[in-house]
Amino acid sequence: MPPGVPGAVYLLPHATHTRFKVGWSVQPMQRIRQLPEYPVQLDLSGAQVAWFAQAQRARQVERVLHRTLAPYRVDPDHDGTGCTEWFSTRGFVLARRVVDVLLDGPGGPQHPQLVPLCEYRAAPEFPDEPLVAVSAIDAWWRVEDLWSRLRVLLPLAMESDRELRRLFWIGLRRLEQPHALLLRAHALDLDTYEWHAEGRRHSLVTLMDWEGDHLMLQLTPSRRLRCWPEGEAVDDLMRGFIARQAVPRATASRSAPAPTA
Repeated sequence: MPPGVPGAVYLLPHATHTRFKVGWSVQPMQRIRQLPEYPVQLDLSGAQVAWFAQAQRARQVERVLHRTLAPYRVDPDHDGTGCTEWFSTRGFVLARRVVDVLLDGPGGPQHPQLVPLCEYRAAPEFPDEPLVAVSAIDAWWRVEDLWSRLRVLLPLAMESDRELRRLFWIGLRRLEQPHALLLRAHALDLDTYEWHAEGRRHSLVTLMDWEGDHLMLQLTPSRRLRCWPEGEAVDDLMRGFIARQAVPRATASRSAPAPTA
């Protein structure tokens, strides 16, 4: 996708109001017309959309939503287009809150809220601005602030094997208290760990995935990180934080938070 192309994230209710779809597209109405449910099985009047100045950002926000809403995933009565992107309506309010949280991220929108899909059938105009670029140390301060606040709520576990380092936020999937939604949303957002330097994208994390109720973050190997500008300082700071805050994974699992209502 070339830079500067806007993209949209949409929340699309089923006509029965028992489930809704989370998707993204540069042309949301065109995408929706491709769904097997279109048109009679969809509540188009209830659909909501948020436009982002960068299509790549819209795709990342969709991925954050899919990870956050995983406990609410439901199977439609078909295996056609978009069959893996449907969720119980019990998660709809959570989805709206997560989108609201992520609207301020890099490449975020100039139209700063979810609006009815019918109000923006075509992409709005955006100013010609580049993606936000930050340094490695700026990215680390952002991550440290997030991790420090998360650590008050959850155990942090570390698992390492030579160059492979994996962090686990124990029980993050079950962290649904309203005051913690912003923290969880940013923890699931790949942009949180990224920065741009000399025209290249870098990240403190190479892989993110769920392992049960735990969020796994595979960290960039130290040898690679230390080759980047400011990488040595960031690697030392991150090592210090992990040494102070993380415990062996087996120990942390025993202190996971109880499911929230």
